[in-house]
Amino acid sequence: MNYALGKATKNDKQVAKAKADLEAYRTSFGQLINSVIPELPADAVAKELVPHVDSLFTAIDASVAGKPDYQNKLSIAAQHMPMTAAVLTSGIVANKKIES
Repeated sequence: MNYALGKATKNDKQVAKAKADLEAYRTSFGQLINSVIPELPADAVAKELVPHVDSLFTAIDASVAGKPDYQNKLSIAAQHMPMTAAVLTSGIVANKKIES
């Protein structure tokens, strides 16, 4: 939200802070998941979120610029989440020793 608001209002400081906050979130989310599922390294979880975050920035930038393809870009950002879910699921399966 802060990234989008910063872009819409041309507030470069808000954009930079939003990016830094998202980087910090990715790191803390990775650490949280690792604390619950040790089979998933914190850095790997954080790295898994990079394509989603980057593609979301791209979609927001396109929307703010009034580009007609912003909805396609938003769809691409959403398509990364099943991949992230698959990574998290694999860690849970390994942690709980679930056989398929």
